[in-house]
Amino acid sequence: FPHNEWQAPIDVPVEVAGTEEEAMVLEARGGGCNRVGLESDNHTWYASFAMAGCTNLTATWHGRKYTLQQIHFHIESENMLHGHHMDMEVHMVHKSADNRSLVIGLFVQRSHIVVEENRFLDRLLELHYSSDAITSGVLENPYLGTMKTGDRFYSFLGSLTTPPCTPNLEWVLIQDILYVAPRDIQKFEHFLKTRPQADSYGHDDRPVQPLNFRPIKIGKVSAIM
Repeated sequence: FPHNEWQAPIDVPVEVAGTEEEAMVLEARGGGCNRVGLESDNHTWYASFAMAGCTNLTATWHGRKYTLQQIHFHIESENMLHGHHMDMEVHMVHKSADNRSLVIGLFVQRSHIVVEENRFLDRLLELHYSSDAITSGVLENPYLGTMKTGDRFYSFLGSLTTPPCTPNLEWVLIQDILYVAPRDIQKFEHFLKTRPQADSYGHDDRPVQPLNFRPIKIGKVSAIM
C-alpha cells in the first residue's frame, strides 16, 4: 500500500518501540570495488558505483536484494536524531532488480582522531570533487568501512530527499555515529559553497518532514560479507 505522505528526512523520536523480525545482510562479492565514478549535479557530489560498472555490493533487506548505486553526502545531516542534526549524513543509495530503492543513512561528526574502521569515508572525502571521471585504486568495501555486524538501526518508509522526492523507499539509519577528519568536511562545505546553484552556508539538506504516524522500528545488521 503506497504512503506518499511518508516523506524523508525525519526526526527520529526518543521512544522507538517496534522491532524488526529480520536482520539486514550486506555483501561485497570479490572483496568490493576497485573503481568508482565521480559525478556531481546541481544538488551534491557523489561516488557512483553504477557509473564504474561495479555490481558487487548488495544489501538484502525484507526479502529483497538491493545493489549499491551511489554514495552521496549532506551537510548538515538531513535526518535528525532526537531533535538534533549531526555535522554530516552519508546516503548509500541501493536499487533492486524490480526497481525498488533502499537508502542506508549514516550520521557523521567531525573528529581529530579518525579510527581505522572509518577510514573509508576519510579516503572518499579526500578525492577531488570532480565529475564525469572514474578513479581506480584500492579495493574498497564501503560496508566494512562504515558498519559492523550487530549494528542497530532505525527502519522506516520514506522518500528521496531530492526532487522528485519519490515516496515509498525503504530507509535504514545506522545508530552509531561515524567520525571523519574536520578537513574533509571543510572541503565538502567549500565545494557546496562554490558549485553551480551554490548554497552560501555550505548546506545541501532538505528540511525534516512530518512523521504522519508512520511506524519506526529497530533492526540490526546480521552479517557483513
